[in-house]
Amino acid sequence: MDFHLGGFLVPSDAPMDPTSPHADHFITHSRSRLPVGWQAIEIYPLLGEEYWKPEYAPAWAELDLLAEITKRNVLATTLNEIDGRGSARRKYAALLEELDGLLAGPEEPAHQFLKSHPDLLSATYDQFWSKLRFGDHISDFVFREPYNDYLLVEIEAPIRELFRKDGDQRRELTHAISQIEDWTRYIEENKQSVEAELGLTGISANPRTLVVIGRSASLTEENRRKLVSVQANHNKLRIVTYDDLIAAARANIERILGPLDCWGQNVQFYFYKESATHSKQG
Repeated sequence: MDFHLGGFLVPSDAPMDPTSPHADHFITHSRSRLPVGWQAIEIYPLLGEEYWKPEYAPAWAELDLLAEITKRNVLATTLNEIDGRGSARRKYAALLEELDGLLAGPEEPAHQFLKSHPDLLSATYDQFWSKLRFGDHISDFVFREPYNDYLLVEIEAPIRELFRKDGDQRRELTHAISQIEDWTRYIEENKQSVEAELGLTGISANPRTLVVIGRSASLTEENRRKLVSVQANHNKLRIVTYDDLIAAARANIERILGPLDCWGQNVQFYFYKESATHSKQG
């Protein structure tokens, strides 16, 4: 049996008007088999005995199968037309799940994953470099975003902790910030050669920087407050955990593609905007 259920998502912290163009409406589709003692039942037309011949059975079976396949294809096409973002949403949900699965290990697998999917670090980049050398130091990532706005990224292992139990900053975090400072100092002192030789045209002498390190579960509220202070003492520096990175990427993807976490056993979700449906009907 096929089941369909329709509705719209309501934020838990802010009621939303279902007629709002920002509301995510959905249709669910699921198929279930009833727990009965037979596999199938079919109603045959009332025909004379001359039609009920064994040699006709293969043709009738083929027609039945083709009819069922056609019906399923039409339904799948209709649902996919409602939600043209579905395949992209499933792709990014799988990517974020894969990245989350790497967070119990060392730095290099996470680095290679982010190298393959750089949009998780910078959603608006138009070019990026991995392992770019600034003098004696090698950067993890450099992103060029619109209007020659650059972002330098230092990647540390997910298993690194940012603070000790007494609240003091761990050397791994200090090292990551020191790396950032070495890069920016080199750029400031060698801006012309950086632009000419590395191709970083128009880079600022003080570009934006990002450190990705550790997990959110290791941070207390006091640690978070200290991170704010650390960032305030370093102009244009952001420090995030891998969990923060995934959460930010998820929020950005969901803003464009719709929710990633709605799923159920043997249930497929199809999302759409009411305004888009109206425009299609018009």
